[in-house]
Amino acid sequence: MVDNNGLMREAEMANEAQMGNIEYSLQFKSLLDESPLFKLGFDPERIFYQTQSQSYTNKPATYIPERAMKTLENQGISKVAYDEIMSRIEKNQIPKGDFVFMRSFMMPGDKTKDYPAFSKNVQGLDEAHEMSTHMHEFMHRAINNTPELQKWMKDSGAEPYEELIMGAFTSKYFPQMAEYEKNRIVDVYNVDITDEKNKKQLDTWINQIEKIAIDILKEQGRYYGQTGVMEKIKPKQKPPIPKTSFIDMLKNLF
Repeated sequence: MVDNNGLMREAEMANEAQMGNIEYSLQFKSLLDESPLFKLGFDPERIFYQTQSQSYTNKPATYIPERAMKTLENQGISKVAYDEIMSRIEKNQIPKGDFVFMRSFMMPGDKTKDYPAFSKNVQGLDEAHEMSTHMHEFMHRAINNTPELQKWMKDSGAEPYEELIMGAFTSKYFPQMAEYEKNRIVDVYNVDITDEKNKKQLDTWINQIEKIAIDILKEQGRYYGQTGVMEKIKPKQKPPIPKTSFIDMLKNLF
């Protein structure tokens, strides 16, 4: 049995404490080390958990870019969730656009393993479901906020298939979720991402996306190793200062 009051308070505490909270980000360290696209999009100051009610249709989370704010009521969330989001935006608790909003039971390690709406679909996969959902939404954010990736999505023809790509990413980093993702994509898009031809195309796209993400992270001087091993991007070395005496320096002026 789930204690909704306890869930709400946990969500409130998470929303209050996570801003800049290193402990919150550390929960995702392994995934940040492994997935360059997640690392590119992840920002602990851009995620918020619902506190007012569990009434949130059947979507556990959603990424809301700036362009979606005008049509937020039609984004598949409940009126309760919409009212909470708008109220918190007015109070400057949530930025107006470019944020991830999740149901409170999606918090990593919240111990709610039997929430009725999801237990039948992700039984025994609570942690993997939570972590992969965070990855999924922040990958959407990375693509939305990165001009190089937006251009690639259009030029490659992958743009209409972004959600299929998310399903393939989840299957790659969370193999235990592969069957769930296959069924989810089939139910919504009538496409089998495990079909040999589809899988080959999705794998190709994933590799290309991750290469772009890696290049951007390295340009930014952020930590990432192509094999998933942490790698420090060394700054360019300044040329050594020649050991010249003060007298010689004066001579060189003339």
